[in-house]
Amino acid sequence: MAFHSFLISVDADKPPACPLRFGTPEVPTDKARTMAIRILTSFLLGLCALVPATSSFAQTADPLFSNQFETGAATFSPELVYAREGTTTNGLGGPLVIRLAEPALVDTFVPIVSMNITQVTVVGGGATVLAGETDAVVTINALVANPQPAVLRATLGNVVYGSVRVVADSEPRNVVSIRPSPARIAAGGSRLLIARLDLPAPLNGTTVDLSVDPLAAGTFPTTVTVPTDSFSASFSYTDQDVAEISTLSGSVGAGPAAQGQIVQSPVGKLVINEVDYDQQVSDSTEFIEIFNRSPDAVPLDGMAVVLVNGTDSTEYNRFNLGDAAVSLPSGGYLLLATTGTEPPPDVPFIDFGTDSIVQNGAPDAIAIVDTEAGTILDALSYEGDVTAALIDGFTNPVNLVEGTSLVALDDGSGTGSLARLPNGTDNNNANTDFSLAVQLTPGFSNDPVVASGHLVINEVDYDQVSTDTAEFIELFNASNASIDLTDYRVALVNGSNNLAYTVVDLASAGSLAPGAFLAIVSNNVNVVTPPGVARINFTGSTDQIQNGAPDGIALIKGTGAGAELIDALSYEGGITVASIPTISSNPFNLVEGTQLAVGTADSNSVVGSLGRDSLGTDTNEANTDWSFKSIITPGAAN
Repeated sequence: MAFHSFLISVDADKPPACPLRFGTPEVPTDKARTMAIRILTSFLLGLCALVPATSSFAQTADPLFSNQFETGAATFSPELVYAREGTTTNGLGGPLVIRLAEPALVDTFVPIVSMNITQVTVVGGGATVLAGETDAVVTINALVANPQPAVLRATLGNVVYGSVRVVADSEPRNVVSIRPSPARIAAGGSRLLIARLDLPAPLNGTTVDLSVDPLAAGTFPTTVTVPTDSFSASFSYTDQDVAEISTLSGSVGAGPAAQGQIVQSPVGKLVINEVDYDQQVSDSTEFIEIFNRSPDAVPLDGMAVVLVNGTDSTEYNRFNLGDAAVSLPSGGYLLLATTGTEPPPDVPFIDFGTDSIVQNGAPDAIAIVDTEAGTILDALSYEGDVTAALIDGFTNPVNLVEGTSLVALDDGSGTGSLARLPNGTDNNNANTDFSLAVQLTPGFSNDPVVASGHLVINEVDYDQVSTDTAEFIELFNASNASIDLTDYRVALVNGSNNLAYTVVDLASAGSLAPGAFLAIVSNNVNVVTPPGVARINFTGSTDQIQNGAPDGIALIKGTGAGAELIDALSYEGGITVASIPTISSNPFNLVEGTQLAVGTADSNSVVGSLGRDSLGTDTNEANTDWSFKSIITPGAAN
């Protein structure tokens, strides 16, 4: 290490704490410089003892050793504190702290001066950060109130500024918030709320007036006092189960009111709708489906799915629903499933791992919890009863059995799930609400489709936003019997010349059970269908179905003169003499009854499809049977 000279002087006008000053040295600007200065600091501080204690010095803003530390060595935290006029304090809304970037090697004095000495002075002219520490609390004298904060300056290599707002007891105080807002609360439950002022309360405190709308929505004190030098006061609010949403107001006298929203926890709105926890071989396709059965969108922040081990009743896993979406719309689904699961479009998804995440019971349980309100929104105890679950954040054990114990089980002996049937039914009775379903429908309705007609073209998505890489045609067996598809074909017809441009043979799908679906899809993974739904791929992955003006689709049984048109859809115009020479020389009229309105079309600007109703109803009136659907459901009920 190279040695450098230092100019040291003793000024007669320096404070008696230590009158030594460095001149401006020429030393390296790297860490060696810093180390050298820190070593010298201890020695130089010792020289202070050589100066007679009786010497007279005038206070000055020049800091001791101000140029001997690295840039950025100190900061104020917080940048603004408050103080009542006529008090000595560490700062209200603080304390006010001077903070070093790293622990001090020795006791380090940080000079702090007030730039507004008629308002504020700093006790001791600064603060000392003890060796090994990073922080020192600053003490101030609040002399005279002023709406404009006084500025403090600290210098330790860098210059930093803090502010002190000196407040008079006579200044008006106003309520600025009722927190938290919105505050979720159990129906009939209680929780602490906080009224906060804009300025610290004066001597003897500040009285805040409270009211609620609707008037009978909750019980609470009509007034609450914010103590002297405090910004806030807490109070208990008890919900009276009058309204799902109420508004609490707080004000000081005739001053402006601040408002906070009280929202009942959405118990009964979000339900565990379907669970498949046990598969035939390895548990690699587990899922839990959440359904919003209410007419309202439900915010998901603070909502979680909790898994409980029935052996010791403890929580063994938790998934925050807010990680998947901000809220779940009315009638919407949220899916928690194993890695590799492709959720349906627009269904929020949480990947909860590769396999064996959800325990197989005897017994185990699942709960949806509102972590803020401390409520159970819904629960399912399976393969036995979990009646005293120990859930993190809950003071007391929780019973996760709703009504009568569930008898049905998902034992892995075959394909199946525990599902609410009818979809979303919640009578708070597990044994009647849940059944073993053999058709898995993660992200879709659990309701089986009632078969009442024939094989129909049920849903078509021929035009997507941007490139058409997720096209599909959905067929539905609306009859009461299985249909052998050996002699069935789907033909796609170009409306510009009335000629078929693609024919898809359905024989490879075998037969289609009553109420079952068959999806003809782009040759890629972009179209997601429920497990078990039959699929046939187009030969290509893009632009397999023309976008109309007009074009058409024909479902035909047989060939030659006996070929029978089973169902058809002509879209964005009418095709009445379609030619499909590979099937028959006969022309086919693809318009059923009243032509589908040209404006009823698929879109390349928003997600959607053309579809029949949820039952696949076919009245042979295209303009009434078909409509635009904003939610696409390939392989499931529309």
